[in-house]
Amino acid sequence: MMKKIILLTLALCLTVSCKSASTEASWYGEKYRGKPMANGEAFNPDLPVIASWDYPFGTVLELTYNGKKVYGVVWDRGPARKLYHKGRKLDLSKSLFKTLVGDNDIGIANVQYKKVGRYLSYRYPKNK
Repeated sequence: MMKKIILLTLALCLTVSCKSASTEASWYGEKYRGKPMANGEAFNPDLPVIASWDYPFGTVLELTYNGKKVYGVVWDRGPARKLYHKGRKLDLSKSLFKTLVGDNDIGIANVQYKKVGRYLSYRYPKNK
């Protein structure tokens, strides 16, 4: 009986974590270069960093905007709590936002995201 409960719980977790969600995402950049992120590492806006309150550090998210997909890693916490409670779930590094959206002047974009994996070390996926 216990094995069935564990398997059912595991299957439910896998199903839920693979589902896509939508959110408003913004970006942050040069102002924070070199400052410590929530994981203790120095922030580099040229790397595909994601700030999120909902995922543990090292979580790889697939982000989609107008059919374009990129990957980033959650290494920071954000957005600001007042924005989070209004529905903004992700902050992206400047380069990740630009790679995804194509224009940093927009500032905010509605993106789809889903968890696709996890890094155990401090490294990043390559985006084209």
